[in-house]
Amino acid sequence: MWRWPMAGVLVFLSDKVALMRTQGLGDLLLLLAALLFSAHTVAASRLFARHGVTLVMAYTTLLAMVPMLLINAPQALQVPWASLGAAVWGALLWSLAVASFAGWLAWGWLNDHLGVARTAPLLYLLPPVAGLISWLALGETFSALKIAGAMMAGVGVAATQFSCNPADGPRRRSP
Repeated sequence: MWRWPMAGVLVFLSDKVALMRTQGLGDLLLLLAALLFSAHTVAASRLFARHGVTLVMAYTTLLAMVPMLLINAPQALQVPWASLGAAVWGALLWSLAVASFAGWLAWGWLNDHLGVARTAPLLYLLPPVAGLISWLALGETFSALKIAGAMMAGVGVAATQFSCNPADGPRRRSP
């Protein structure tokens, strides 16, 4: 079943794959990021089960903050922070508090309660959802092939979700 969503994403991104000869570094970094995110999801699932989602996410966020601040410090020091408007500060707060931390909490909770085997196929929806958002927010247009790829990914994810074995369902916790 996992082949449909993967094939759909490959079709959706086929124009990007064709450009990899000229823009390969960015695409390779995104591929590496996807692989690292998948490894993190599997590794973190054991920690979620043992220590709880909130505690693991709090420590993960706290530990990741220091290297991220160091990596981004040179660029951050060049930003005229005092001149940024309320909309920019609101967007920054939203991306840090809601999109990042709350999103990670939700992802960790789903992995803990449904299991990684059940949640992993949802990752195939990221490129089509990003495409939908870029269409809504930026007016980006897509070819019929790209739309077909997004539909293949969506149908494949739905098929994997509705065809899971009962043993793959939510975990039962003992009190």
